[in-house]
Formats: sequence, C-alpha cells, structure tokens
Amino acid sequence: MKIRIDFVAIPVSGHINTQIELASFLDPNEYSVRFITGVKQKALIESLGYDFAPIIGGTEIEDYFKNARIARNDFYPKQMLNIGIGALKWMSDAYPFVESAILEDRPDLMVCDYVTLQGGMVARDYGIPYITNMRTQFVQDPVDEETHVPYFLKGLKPDETALGKLRNVIGWKIIKGAKKMGELVNPNPNKASFYRGDIETMFSPHCILGCGMMEIEYNQFKSKAFVSAGPICSFSKSMEYVPLPTNYEKRILVTIGTISYQDQDLMTERVRKLAAKYPNYLFVYTSGYMGKGQFQEGNILFMDGIPYDPNMPQFDYVIHHAGAGIFYQTIKHNIPSMYFPIAHDQFDFSSRGDYHGAGIWTNEAKFEADFEDLVTRKDWSKLDALHEAYHAYDPKSVFIEQIHRLVNEKKQQGKKLAIA
Repeated sequence: MKIRIDFVAIPVSGHINTQIELASFLDPNEYSVRFITGVKQKALIESLGYDFAPIIGGTEIEDYFKNARIARNDFYPKQMLNIGIGALKWMSDAYPFVESAILEDRPDLMVCDYVTLQGGMVARDYGIPYITNMRTQFVQDPVDEETHVPYFLKGLKPDETALGKLRNVIGWKIIKGAKKMGELVNPNPNKASFYRGDIETMFSPHCILGCGMMEIEYNQFKSKAFVSAGPICSFSKSMEYVPLPTNYEKRILVTIGTISYQDQDLMTERVRKLAAKYPNYLFVYTSGYMGKGQFQEGNILFMDGIPYDPNMPQFDYVIHHAGAGIFYQTIKHNIPSMYFPIAHDQFDFSSRGDYHGAGIWTNEAKFEADFEDLVTRKDWSKLDALHEAYHAYDPKSVFIEQIHRLVNEKKQQGKKLAIA
C-alpha cells in the first residue's frame, strides 16, 4: 500500500514551490501525493502528475496576494498588517475545503506550509500526524529570548551588550504581541488562529522540517520537534539553459522578485547607472513579470525571468532581494550577493547573509559603493565554507525518514488502541 500524503500550502510561489520540491523527492511507486491549495495552482500541480483538491475560496485571495505589492518605503508595520490580514482571511475561508478533502480521502500524513494554519488545524482536529515545512526557520521561538535575536524586525543582528539584550527582550514582546493582536482582527478564530490556548498552531508538535541552513542562524530553537533537513532552493518550472553573451568581463544577475510595485522601475534606473559605470559588465535584469519579453539595452539584458539552476553558473555576482529561494541559490552555486531587501523575512535573510559573509546588505544610499565593494572584494572564504556546508545536507533522506517515523508511530498507536 502506498503512503498517502497531502501537501497543504498558501498559493504563493515561494510557499507552494518549496512543497513541490519536497514532493519531487517521493517515489510515485511508494507514495500517493495530493496537493490542497488555491484553485489557480491546479494546472501546474496536475501537469506534474500529482492529485489536486481545490480551495475554491482561495481564488480571491490569490488575486489579493498577486496585487498586494508594496512600496519599499511603506510603513513596515503596515506592510506586515496588510499581508497578515489577507492571509488570515484566506486561511479562514480555506478550512472547510481542506476538511472536505481529507474526509473524502483521508491521508496517512499531511505536510503543511508554516504559514498555512488551516492545514495544521485540520490535521489536529482529525488526529492526522503532520509535518510543518519551513525555509524561514528563524520564525520559531528560540531557547533564550533575552539573548537571541528577534525576527521580522527589519533584520536585526546579534548584539551581546546590555542594550542589545534589552532590545531582544522588547523585540520578542513586539513579535508575540503582534500575533496576539492578529486574533483581534481574525475573521474566524476557530478556523484560522495563531494560537489554540498556549499552542502555536503554526508549528507541528510532531515534526518541524527546517528547510534551511543552520550555519546562517543566530538562534537555537526550543521546539523538540525541530529537525534540520537542509536548504530547499525552490522547484523550477523550467530547466532551460539560456546562453548569455560571453564578450563581457563579468555577468551580474539582478532580480528583486515581484512583491514591490515601485522598486522594479527604481531598480532599473540603479542598474542603468551601474551599467554606464561598468561597460565591460553584462547586467541581466529579470523583472519577474511574464509578457515583456527579452531585449537588450546596451550592456543590460532585460528578461521576464531565467531558470535558476541551469543558468546560475553563468553569473559572477547576483543583486537580489534576499528571498529564501534566490538566497540559497547563490550559496548553492557559490556566487557572492548584494542584498536589497523589500519586505518581511528578506531583511532577516539579508542580515544573516551579510553577517556570515555570503554577501553585502545594501540600501539606496550605499548602492553604488557597495557594488564596487562586491566586485573588488577578494576574500569570499566564508561564502566558500557556506557553499561546502550546503552540499553536505541531504534534505531528501531527512524528509523521507521523518515521513516513515510519523506513519509508523501512528500505526503503533492504532495497534495499542486495538489491543486495549
């Protein structure tokens, strides 16, 4: 009998693509895989050969996430609140669809994206073991909140001074207070809630699969359920190799994702200034939007997008927003980065990448100076060490091991109940 696994994720590319990559580890002769997510993901999921159960109520919120792009200089708490309220609305609407799917065909195990609360809530309600998968593993509570660095506060770094420890204490109170405040605006707290009593619904009590590198972390985590699997770079819809012009001294990839509605044009102007200053460098700027096509303007090549895995080795440097996928891609391929974060955990990844020597965290004022530092810096030995550590991980083996552990534990519990 195949092990039946349901993957549940909010229909946002960085979240659903991580789960697709995890699902790709599973032999279809041994596992039956179904995705429960927004209806607009149906064609992609079925094209990959997986079963699909739609969350019909997710249609509007998929459009919400698509259109809720932000300005880099928007008031940061407003950014977080705007996305948070939309996510809670989607999760509240999604619960009955997830529930209906598992009642129709009950899985042996569920794998729930860390922000997709309704997946874990349904699993708990029906006694199904589940795994929480996350690439942003620093969203977990640390062992010691007085000394460890809070997350989602625009990229704090370690500070062992008395003021630094006070900052950490205050920061953790802000983070936990914000989650509690989320309950006040929750449209349906029974179906989408950060907490049930003292239990944080974001995390599985059975297994929290950390799909990132502990080498970049500041904190140790208190949850006994945490298992470090190793970095996941994100599933790529295409493995097309796109040959780039070779008559340039260096080639630089520039991408800032699709979340910002203003910075695409602003980044274009920044790149034009760099291109004028460095005429021997080729700048490949991917907008993240489909339909504009490919065209060249001097030594700038504009593209809708480029598949990362087959094409990363062509680049010498990457300027990016420090989203989890591109962050780990640069470490995987040992390419120095310049981070230009826009929102959310991008600041935390920028902080960690800069602190651990994988790249340089820049801003508007330092952009050109930091780029000069990027292309002239000789010592990237810390990035070399991270690159080596990256390839020592084996997320496939860890994931499959955890699946069998949880399924077997559930079987043993069933046998004990039958004997009793």
